[in-house]
Amino acid sequence: MRTLAAFLLALLMAAPAAALELSGQIAQGGLVVGKTTPGARVVLDGRKLRVGPDGRFVFGFGRDHRPHATLTVAGPNGETLRKTLKVKQRDYEIQRIDGLAEEMVTPPQDVLERIRRENRAIARARANDRGAADFLSGWIWPADGPITGVYGS
Repeated sequence: MRTLAAFLLALLMAAPAAALELSGQIAQGGLVVGKTTPGARVVLDGRKLRVGPDGRFVFGFGRDHRPHATLTVAGPNGETLRKTLKVKQRDYEIQRIDGLAEEMVTPPQDVLERIRRENRAIARARANDRGAADFLSGWIWPADGPITGVYGS
């Protein structure tokens, strides 16, 4: 019995602590889908990521993300894997609008109140974390036609 317990303990100790697979663009504006050992905890730049029961997770990089990110995966057996990701920097064509009417730059009070209401509604929607893995089903273009602008520019 003691030999079996020692064998099982050795097997658990030899199990991969925090397997890590990443696919996607590690770049500003990029989306990355990851997979790790089920039960692992994943942290990107100090922010905890949701990990599904199958070990899958997703994260992205903003337009202005710095050149490096730190991904930490803590396996269920306590071992930790820390990986520095080199985030490819991109050049974005920044579009600016000059010569707007004053009411477009400094909206009147009623418009400011509407903006604040809408921002609160957006914050409530973003706080709704339902944990679905919809990102695994892929993405589709929202419309057919010419691209007239790039998100984030």
